[in-house]
Amino acid sequence: MFRSYTIRYLLAIFCITAGYSVLFISSYLNVAPDIIRCPFKILTTIPCPGCGMSRATLFLFKGDIVESLHSNLLCIPFTLCIAIAFIWMITDLIKKKETFTPFMHRAFSGYTKWIVFIVLLFNWGINIYHHI
Repeated sequence: MFRSYTIRYLLAIFCITAGYSVLFISSYLNVAPDIIRCPFKILTTIPCPGCGMSRATLFLFKGDIVESLHSNLLCIPFTLCIAIAFIWMITDLIKKKETFTPFMHRAFSGYTKWIVFIVLLFNWGINIYHHI
């Protein structure tokens, strides 16, 4: 019988795989990175903290780390965190033991949330600066 976390993990694994597959395939079909539009930027004309993340991931897939960092500084750390979470959830499913979700609940205390918030604000400032 499926435990509640099994369905959540499978859904997350599917979404991660689908999302990165679309970006990976588009990078080899030479889809222009500018074709992906940010709804926040369309509505406000100001880039959001995540603006450029898809473009940065496309550059990362092509091995252009400098352009990836220029498009969005958080792409490489974000991709690394996603890869770790992906492997961790698969390991949990194999071992039939839920450790990822409890870790995430403990890991994001108030102090950690403030650090993430400050990093996002810093990245947002850089995105706005690049837009000017």
